Amino acid sequence: MKNSIRNILLLSLVVAWPAFARVRAVAVPEGPILYSSTVVDAVTGQPVIGAQVANGSTTTTTGNNGAFTIPVYPGKQATLVVSRSGYDTAQVTVVVQSGTPGVPIKLQPRSTVTVHTTSGQTVQLDFETFQFVYAQPLASVLSSPTARFCANGSELDVDRSQIARILGPAVSSEGGACCNRPVLWFDVDLKSGERQHVSLVFDCYTYDCFIGGRDHTTYQQTYFTFKEIAEVDFP
Repeated sequence: MKNSIRNILLLSLVVAWPAFARVRAVAVPEGPILYSSTVVDAVTGQPVIGAQVANGSTTTTTGNNGAFTIPVYPGKQATLVVSRSGYDTAQVTVVVQSGTPGVPIKLQPRSTVTVHTTSGQTVQLDFETFQFVYAQPLASVLSSPTARFCANGSELDVDRSQIARILGPAVSSEGGACCNRPVLWFDVDLKSGERQHVSLVFDCYTYDCFIGGRDHTTYQQTYFTFKEIAEVDFP
């Protein structure tokens, strides 16, 4: 009798084991796969270089052709957040299977700062990256979205958001009440409608003065001296 019971139990285990094994195999989660796509300008269709693509805590950056590759879990919903200066942030939800082709992600461009140089070059800079830059030999470089101008013998701080236009090229002249040495002077049109003839206070302290920002197309950091600026138009 005992042998019969033991045989029945063994037979039950043998029959149940394949089903148990199948359940265990199905329960093992699949690992992530790589999803590849591109980020493009919604207006021009050109690749967006330097855009950050995030899937949760995982991030990557688009290359010179706007392409990126990021890990996602197959068959599961992934929310990709794509951001870069000069563009509105986009949020895209994808469900990817192995071999699923990537769909281009379109970013809506924002208004840029337009720089016209005395050599005839025109460059668009991302407004959020525009800075006034001051460099002194053997010293650190200073940069700020706010310029410290000398105007009518007084110093004033003007943020980039207050400026409508910079008119150049800058011309060297005596510093007047703000400085006891020659400095560069140029005109600034404010969004309030006022025009100011100004110099940069840091120019008086022998700093080299520039404007700079990210080129909207190449995403390269780009600088211009005030002598080579013909006009700068702000959004």
